[in-house]
Amino acid sequence: MLYPFQTIYLRTSLNRNDVQEQLKSVTFLPEVPRTQQKTTGIFYGSVSPDQFDIEYIGDKPGYCQFISGEIKGLEDEIYLILRMGAFRHRRFYLLLCAFYFVSLALVASDFMQNGTPSLQRWPAVVFGFVFIILTGYCTTYLWRFQRTKARTVLYLRGMFQADEVTASDLPVVFRL
Repeated sequence: MLYPFQTIYLRTSLNRNDVQEQLKSVTFLPEVPRTQQKTTGIFYGSVSPDQFDIEYIGDKPGYCQFISGEIKGLEDEIYLILRMGAFRHRRFYLLLCAFYFVSLALVASDFMQNGTPSLQRWPAVVFGFVFIILTGYCTTYLWRFQRTKARTVLYLRGMFQADEVTASDLPVVFRL
């Protein structure tokens, strides 16, 4: 619940080119001029025969913000390894968590020294505001991710005509 990243595994009977074309049909690609694209894209990013990295650009929060994936397999049995997240990189989330806990520690330290929360010391005030802002920011993104991940999986399963599988169902060569 507090970790806004999840890996999903899908198995589809489409071939690699069909999967790539399905992704291109809903994605604005940066290498193609916008006037030449014939898509009603809700995603923006890059798509190749082996992998993709897309970002949701819709008006309403309907799908996970960032999805990166790998396309593995041969002709009639393709496996998609999807990594969905509220943030593009895990290191950004870890940096936010580090700031969050440092702010919490400094505010708690000031509280323990003074016995009451005081607005007399600037570091305590600044870190108190940082703590409040980060709490709201992270809570919003965590809540949005939890709310949209099921809808994202259903959309991708329908788009690829795929079944969701577990990591143990993947062939051993694809788990590496």
